[in-house]
Amino acid sequence: MALELLEDKKTLVGSLFHGGSSQQWRFSRSGSGYTVQNASATGLYMRVEDNICDTAKVVVAPFLASWNVQVDGEINGTGTLTIRWPETNYVLDLAESGTKVQLSMTSKNDNPCQTWRFIQLQFHRLDRRQRALNLSSRLGVSH
Repeated sequence: MALELLEDKKTLVGSLFHGGSSQQWRFSRSGSGYTVQNASATGLYMRVEDNICDTAKVVVAPFLASWNVQVDGEINGTGTLTIRWPETNYVLDLAESGTKVQLSMTSKNDNPCQTWRFIQLQFHRLDRRQRALNLSSRLGVSH
């Protein structure tokens, strides 16, 4: 499953991987964390819709939110990530139905619905300085 932004430019779901812009995510440094922005939605950032709690809905909105991103490993240009709400035990999670994207308490059993695989995309038209600034910043995230 891949993390995808629906056409309403707000709702996030898990869907089959196709690699389109609705499944491409730009991670940009923000303080000690990262903002997460969809490639097809300029000015919209991944954030929690309401209160920070178990099963809180994760959406995109025009307000910055900083996430803690832990890279768990990398093999042949791909790796796994845990995306956590700062200073909590809540992580980005696919609900049991497999499509709803939400916050959930960190699982003690390496829950595959809380671990994301990243695939770095190639940049062709960026100069060297931009490449350095965008290192690992535009990722297709799949589950």
